[in-house]
Amino acid sequence: MKKLSVLLFFILLVPAIITVSRAEETPAGSQAIVFGANHDESTYVGKLAWLVYTEAFKRLKMPFKIRIFPLKRLEMSTRAGLVDGDIARTALWGEGRDDLIRIKEPIMYLNFSLYSADPAVVINRPSDISEKKLTIKYPRGMKVCEKFAKEILPQKQVDDVTTTEDGVRKILVRNIYLLCDLDANVDTFLHSSVLKERDASKIKRVFYLESKVPIYPYLLKKHVQLAQKLTRVLKQMRTEGLLDKYQKQVDREFSRK
Repeated sequence: MKKLSVLLFFILLVPAIITVSRAEETPAGSQAIVFGANHDESTYVGKLAWLVYTEAFKRLKMPFKIRIFPLKRLEMSTRAGLVDGDIARTALWGEGRDDLIRIKEPIMYLNFSLYSADPAVVINRPSDISEKKLTIKYPRGMKVCEKFAKEILPQKQVDDVTTTEDGVRKILVRNIYLLCDLDANVDTFLHSSVLKERDASKIKRVFYLESKVPIYPYLLKKHVQLAQKLTRVLKQMRTEGLLDKYQKQVDREFSRK
């Protein structure tokens, strides 16, 4: 019975943690830096981060790995030191995290918006949300959305969800719900063919929350020297136009049809 319990634990755990790695032209015996992420390579954020990190660590001549976690578990993993850093987060997310170093050069710029499946919902200003008695859902651990929602609504009208998919499905069944999320996350899910086309077509952006928000890598404080090296490499890639080139490339790949 004990063996069965252990086996079930690993069966439940493995799907939530996926590891991908890249080690090109790296010195023998180099220890890989392990980043945690919430996005795999099939998503907008994951694909763009993968392009950036592959080139950056090739220049650093270091191997790296990316482990995929649910958003909240990812935050817990960085706090516990189970990974060496987080692959892509906002500056707001890192506030108060004395255990981390934010790399000063962003690797991408992303938009946050509110979405609804109700064609009657029109949001011109944040106060419209409370006046219409709407509830904001947001992916657990997404600090930009959490901060916005809690500043304008009572706690009973603010709730988190596990994933973008969970949030989209909730706004499809309840007109009083809005989903706050990254445009990139919502676009990726709507193009994934998981939803029926008629349902995907109902999801509309109703309010721009923040546009072109810089997204940064984070490393544990013990990696201060690596943080300095990675900052220099990313700044050089920005100067060369490579980071903008990668984002435009992924924009085209994930653009709405």
